Amino acid sequence: MADPVVGKFMATTVHVSDHMKSLKFYSETLGFKLVDKNENLKLAMYDAGGVTFGHHVLGEGDTGRGIGGVTGLIFQTPDINSAFETLKSRGVRIGEEPSKREALNVIMGTFYDPDDNEFAVWQPLE
Repeated sequence: MADPVVGKFMATTVHVSDHMKSLKFYSETLGFKLVDKNENLKLAMYDAGGVTFGHHVLGEGDTGRGIGGVTGLIFQTPDINSAFETLKSRGVRIGEEPSKREALNVIMGTFYDPDDNEFAVWQPLE
């Protein structure tokens, strides 16, 4: 079996209709520890018992597919450029090339599976 190209599984997100109601539900009702939030993106990330879970409100024009849409997978890798070169060499369709995301303190890029599901790969900024 080959080593994973994109690294370890890092987080999953779901879309929601109300950011503040969801913040209260996931942190107070379910007891997940809020670890990061971005009010501009209406995104919140939680420690859900050792698994990172997040919610995101769809923006105008969002389709509900992909990161910040329906459930998506986010992976972390120590070398995002190498991971994307390998993905490209294997014929994987790239969504966004890796770029710095200051609000999340990562370099992030996206790719698609054969069903057009979008996935993100993050490399933490040092």
